[in-house]
Amino acid sequence: MMKLGFWNMQRLGQDDTKRTAAIALLLKNYTLDYLFLCELTSTHADGQANTTNPYALFYACYNGAGHAVHLTFANPQATDAWKQAQFKGGTNFTKLAPRGLGYIQVLDPDTNQNVFLYMIHGPSSNNAIKIATFVGCYLDQLHGDNPWIVMGDFNVEPDKLANAPVGIDMDDLIVAPELPTHKRGKILDYALTNIDNVVIGVMRRSQRLSGSDHNPIIVEL
Repeated sequence: MMKLGFWNMQRLGQDDTKRTAAIALLLKNYTLDYLFLCELTSTHADGQANTTNPYALFYACYNGAGHAVHLTFANPQATDAWKQAQFKGGTNFTKLAPRGLGYIQVLDPDTNQNVFLYMIHGPSSNNAIKIATFVGCYLDQLHGDNPWIVMGDFNVEPDKLANAPVGIDMDDLIVAPELPTHKRGKILDYALTNIDNVVIGVMRRSQRLSGSDHNPIIVEL
């Protein structure tokens, strides 16, 4: 079993000691194998992005020991299944989602299979559902039956995503917690995956510990 975490840190900077301490506590208390973070500012030493824009919000990944892990950034392509929805705005992923799709490839110790672990921070605009479906359709086609998961702040609630008019059943890929992940009572942080029996929990106390407007999710594969 692998245990993963994802957390939107709401503009985490290098000198934010409160949120940095909350990250360390999460790694320790939940014995995570990997923790994925989004919304780091350009001042953070571990921030990673597929852009040189200093105003971009960056990603980070840490292993269980708290060491930064290098992310690779994918270049997703529009699939026929995604194009079926006939979304307006073109098919260029980087223009629709400037924050990108980061990932690492790891070996599952239980199955000895390679697993692709992705992260995404969807745009807070009408493009959010376009990006979530773009990624789901692309990874479904790219990996087939090989295991993959993408965790993220999708900025679209799972019930709405499940009914997206694309050429695959998005509901088959969605694994979402039952509790809200955002302070306004919405579920925005969850996963898309082709792996069976994935379980997601929400660490609700974390908003008070860190000051972020999101709670982290814990994902067990």
